[in-house]
Parts: sequence; structure tokens; C-alpha cells
Amino acid sequence: MSLNLRPLFAILALTLASGSVSAAKKPATPAPPTPCSDFYSSVNGEWLRGNPLPATAASYSRWNQLNELADRQTRQLLADGDAQNARGPASRLLAELIASGLDETNLDSASRAAIDPLLARIAGIKKGKDISATVAALYQAGVPVLFQLKVQRDPGTGRPRAVLVPDALGLGDPTFYMSGDPAVQEIGGIYRAYSADLLRYSGVPGKQLAAQSAAALTIEDALAKAMFGSEASVELAQADKSFPQLQLGAFVRQTGAAPERLVLANGEFFKTLEKMLAKPAIPQWQAYLRMRVLQSMAPMLGKDYRLAYANLVDQAIAKRLPRTQGERVSALVLEQAPDLLSAAYAERQMSDNEVRSAEAMGEALRAAMGRAIDRAPQLDAERKAAAHRQLAALRLAIGRPLQPTTIFDGLAFDRSQYATNVLMLRRWAKARELALLTAPDWPSPVSQTQPLIGFEASQNRVIVTAAALQAPVFGRVNPAADYGALGALIGREISLGYDSLLPGAKLQALAAQYGSYPVANGMNVNPALTQLHNSADLAGLELAWDALNAQSTPDWAAKKAFFTAWAGVWARHDRENLASAVQSPFAPAKWRVNGSVVNLPDFAKVFSCKAKQPMFKSAAQQVALWR
Repeated sequence: MSLNLRPLFAILALTLASGSVSAAKKPATPAPPTPCSDFYSSVNGEWLRGNPLPATAASYSRWNQLNELADRQTRQLLADGDAQNARGPASRLLAELIASGLDETNLDSASRAAIDPLLARIAGIKKGKDISATVAALYQAGVPVLFQLKVQRDPGTGRPRAVLVPDALGLGDPTFYMSGDPAVQEIGGIYRAYSADLLRYSGVPGKQLAAQSAAALTIEDALAKAMFGSEASVELAQADKSFPQLQLGAFVRQTGAAPERLVLANGEFFKTLEKMLAKPAIPQWQAYLRMRVLQSMAPMLGKDYRLAYANLVDQAIAKRLPRTQGERVSALVLEQAPDLLSAAYAERQMSDNEVRSAEAMGEALRAAMGRAIDRAPQLDAERKAAAHRQLAALRLAIGRPLQPTTIFDGLAFDRSQYATNVLMLRRWAKARELALLTAPDWPSPVSQTQPLIGFEASQNRVIVTAAALQAPVFGRVNPAADYGALGALIGREISLGYDSLLPGAKLQALAAQYGSYPVANGMNVNPALTQLHNSADLAGLELAWDALNAQSTPDWAAKKAFFTAWAGVWARHDRENLASAVQSPFAPAKWRVNGSVVNLPDFAKVFSCKAKQPMFKSAAQQVALWR
């Protein structure tokens, strides 16, 4: 212990040697930040103190809080089966679907009503060609077995293409069927027990369960070994000749799709399947198809749902599966009805007036960008005209789903028929997916339940989701604050479409400014790496300021609210990590705020900042991108 105390005694001796207690000076307490010394910290100090960085997190921000809020709102929506609370067609449909899933008194009878016709179709198989026809019929009913048709982007052209994807294994990973690892083999045992339970539910007598389960799994074992082939393709017109047993051309045409070429995600799988169907053992294939149908419908089986498979997946991928019926319904909606959930969330969160208000702000920012283009000295008449054409074509998707709610017109749910509802939903979703094959563009998979404000360059579109239209982004109370937060964020995204038009000299000046800002351990912000977002932040603030002043002449309080709202959206903690700090494409939050506001002339006027104060720049020092 004495060794540990020696430094303490040494310090004490030096203090006493000074001759007075007053000589033992404590470190000076730094003065609290002010708007003119550190605007970011002066605005966000209370939030930073009240929201410490979680011990296990690398960062925590106002955007994290917004995501947490949106997640709670989504969970509340998923728990609500009351259509009376619905604000629109999507939320009414969602409420009906949820209510049907929560009606546990009818789940068994509802599942039987939906599944029995599918099992009867399988029982009617008499010869080999009946198998491919049954596979197509099951797919049309909403139950893919063996494979399914998906629409994917062509990796070369970006255009949609029709792809047949294997979907033949109850254990998704084919290596589970071949591994000799004892733990994996244990999982296989659980899966075999689960498969037998499903066949029992389908009506297979107890004495036949073991044999039929083994027969079905023999098919899965053979198909698992064929899952390692490469992509192939076939002309749709030749697909039936190339695969006479599978009749792939007929299968695709029955879905309503008619692509010129059909891509096979795994050519070897389809070759193997074709050979297996050439001389099939009918009872074996019937057992396999029954098992696959029940696997697909298992979440809708009510109290007959077998937890053996849930336990299996728990062990295989350490993921907790839903145990209660409410959890199962929520999980199904998240997986199979994302568009419906997205639209319902937007209806629940945003009134029409609120959406129109946000959309009007977006149009005000578009107009501000137009004025900025007009006064840009670096652009000649031809480049200005081209920029205006691009701006006129810009699509603003604010607070509404990218697809109109009319896409749900073909959907109708029965509150007492959960399984039938799910099959109808699957058919509807597949029809929408296949429609992409002839769509003029490829929509982004953006959910209104996720806070997002972004620019989609390929579509020349700014997207603002309903989940983002909440405090601190959109308070809906103070218009000036909304322009400082939401308006500036929309402005920065709009400006990203025109960053190539900015003059090099101004970008160099902005780079020099940000390059002087410290990060950690003597390192400064990397101006080259952060240039795009530094300029977008400043541009967004400039455009929002112009848009606000174009609406009316803001008073001192409104101007203060504008700048304060901009600072507030960036509040965040970061764990000190030099490598990530200097390699990030974003400057630290403090500099994103201070580095942008200091370049607007009115900032210093609003907060009475004087020369030599950190947040003051003279007109000659300020960088102006679009003002």
C-alpha cells in the first residue's frame, strides 16, 4: 500500500512547501459555452448531460432517439387490431389482418379451411407431370415449394429481371444437411421431430409418420447437395423444352410474367430437380410437398404451431423467435407486409394537413434552389437552363409512401380467416413484385417507419419518411424552427444534385476552414474526405434561410429559433476513436453545426457575436456557396 501512496505524499509535500493554502490552485473551471464561443455545445449542453453515451455504444444521437421513438410507434401499431383507430385504407387493412391473427378461438378452424384444399391438391397427384402442375398451383395459391419467382436487379444494367430462386429446404442452409458436427446433427434431430409433427397435423397416421418423414427428408438431402451451382439462364420460349418435367415456361407464364429470358439462380439445382422428377416416387413427393406446405403455413396454425422449429432456429442462429401469438402476427407483418405497414404508419403518424405543410416546405426549398441557380455567377445560361430542368423534374416524396395507397385496392381481409388473409397477402405482394418487370423505374425499398431524409440520385428524388417528421426535425409548432431543421435537411439533400456546379475556389476555402478543426490527438478533420457533406450542410442552411425569408420577414426570435433548431438535430455523443474520426465522411457533429452557421452573415447578428470570438467571421472570411 505504501508504494501506491508515494505519489500522493510527494504532491502533498509540494503543496505545503508553497507556504500557504491558497497556493494549491485547483484547475480553473471552464466557462460554460455561449453561442459565440461554441454554438453547438451551448444549444445541446442540456441534451448531452441528460443523455450520456451508453457503455456499449460507440455513439448516441438525437437520430438514435428518433429511431427508438419510431420503433415504439411501430410496435404500438402492430399491437392494434382495432380498425376504428385507422386513419386511412392501409391502416384499416392492417388492423383487420392483425385482428384476424389475434383471434385465437378461430385460428385452428381458419387454418384448416385454408390448408385443406392445398393438401387435397397434393393427395390428387397420380403421375410425375402432376407434380410440376401441383407446384405451380401451390405457388399461385401463395405457397411456394421447390422454388419461387423473384424480381431482381440485373447486376450489369440495373434493370429488373425474372429469377427463379430455389426454395426447397426447411433448414435454409444446405450445409446443415451434410455436416458431421454433433451440434448440427442435434439440430437435425429437432428438425426431424418437427417435420413429423407437421405431417401428423396434415393427417398422416401415426404408424406412417416415421416413414413419410424420412422419405420427405431424403428429397431435401438430395436437393441440398445441388445448392452449390452457379447462375444460368434460359429463353422463356425454350424453358419448357429445356425442362420438360418442371415446365418452367408454363410456371412463369401462369404468374402473369412474360420476360424474354429467365434467370436460374442456381442452374445445378434445377438440373437435379429435373432428373428427380423424371421417375418420381409419388408417395415420397406427396410427403415432401405436404411437409413444405405446412412449413410455409406454420405461423398460422394457432395452438398447433410447433415450438420445435423455433427451438431449432434458436440453436442454429441464436435468434429468439416469437413465442406468443401477438409476437407471431407482428413478425409476419414485418416480413410479409412491409408496404402495408409502411403506409399504415404514415397514415397513423401524419394528418393530411401536416403532410401538406411539410410538402409546402419542400416546394419552398425547391424554389430557393431555383433562385440560387439564377444568381450563381459560375454558371452560364446553358448550364443554368440545364440545372433548372433538373430541378423541375426533381421529385419530392415527403411524408407519404412512394407508392399510392391505391395499390391496396385489391386487398380485403376477413377478421375470422387469418390463414386465408395471409395467402391473399402473399398473392398480392407477388403480383406487385412481378409488375416491376415492366415498371418504368425501380422504386427504392424505403419504409415510412424508418427515419430517413435522403437524395436518390438515380431517380432525382428527395425522400423524407413519416418517421422523420417528428421532433427535433419537424416540431409542427414554430415555422422558423422547422425551416432550420427539416428545411435545412431537405435543402442539403436537394443541393447534392448540384454539388458538381460549385466553384472550386469556394470549395477550397471551405476545405481550409474544416481542415483547421481538431478531432483528437492532434489530428484535424479530413477536409477531402468530408468535403461533400460539409458543402451540403452549408448549402442546405443557405437554401433554408433563403426559403424562410421568402415566406415572410422573420423577427429576432424566429431567426434565433432557425439556427437553434439546426444545431439541435445534430446533438450526439461519440466514443473517442481516432481511426473512425479521421476516416469518416462526416465531420464531428460540433463542426457540422459550427462550421456551417458561422458562414451565414445573420448568425453573428442574431447572437451578437463580435470579432475575435470563435463563432464570428467577417464577410471576407465567410464561404458562400449558393447565396
